[in-house]
Amino acid sequence: MKNRMLMSILALVSAALLLVFATFAWLTVSQEVNLGPTTINVLDIDASAILEYSTDGIDYLPVDQILIQNAVPGDIFYYRLIVKNTGGIDVSTNIFLSSFIDGVVNPLGYLSSNSLLDGVLLTASNTDNSFVVNSSLLRNILIGSDQSTARIMIASNVTLIVDEEQTIYFTVSISNAIGNDFRNLALSIAQIQVQLAQE
Repeated sequence: MKNRMLMSILALVSAALLLVFATFAWLTVSQEVNLGPTTINVLDIDASAILEYSTDGIDYLPVDQILIQNAVPGDIFYYRLIVKNTGGIDVSTNIFLSSFIDGVVNPLGYLSSNSLLDGVLLTASNTDNSFVVNSSLLRNILIGSDQSTARIMIASNVTLIVDEEQTIYFTVSISNAIGNDFRNLALSIAQIQVQLAQE
């Protein structure tokens, strides 16, 4: 009887220790992947730029990050970039998305060697000219081979008159062709580059 009581107490203490160590292991391994805000770099001239997001492509609100996560095939993320010439001369601009960072939503969830660059489509247009990007996979339109420094042009030769603004619209959508091997993935676009050159 005494041995049974001792074994019961030992089993209870062991279970409690197992719970404590499992909780500690969970907290040690579980970390939020912080993909950070999107930086807008305006080069060579005075201009301002505001990034906005919409769930429906109609009503936009300012945001500080382009982040695709917890999405399913068919989801669409609407963005627009409003660029205003605050300098003293008219300019022409080229605008790029750059610095693509892969991540996972839950480090303990499903992991895959895939990248959302192979499952996200980009469409872009602007209010100044006819330059468009027509529903292309991000991977297929990258300029450069290293995704952390590669970029994608979303607007070309957009004319900015002094004190006027132009709007660049772009959407990222999850391709209907991807499967479960893309779940739990995240993609951040860490930079928008607005390159201005005098006309």
